[in-house]
Amino acid sequence: MFNPDRFMKKPGKDLPPHPEEFAFGFGRRVCPGRHLADNSLWIAMVYLLATFNMKKALDSQGNEIEPVVKYTDGTVSHPYPFKCRFIPRSKDALDLIA
Repeated sequence: MFNPDRFMKKPGKDLPPHPEEFAFGFGRRVCPGRHLADNSLWIAMVYLLATFNMKKALDSQGNEIEPVVKYTDGTVSHPYPFKCRFIPRSKDALDLIA
């Protein structure tokens, strides 16, 4: 006999779903390129952070602007755009982008 109560959430028993599962799908329809996407993003971020110092943006008087930490709503949320500065860690790093 069908018992719909077994599909109801029980307090403290269910964990919230992990956002990665929504971004790349799940089950038989999972994205075949999910590992390539994750690894490509990881490599890009590592190179960026190894080459530059990331600092807060400056206002017209040269004071640091405190970023507002705010995220979008939705299944896969992300931070709202914010201003920042990327300062090359060395002259060699500057030569790479110039």
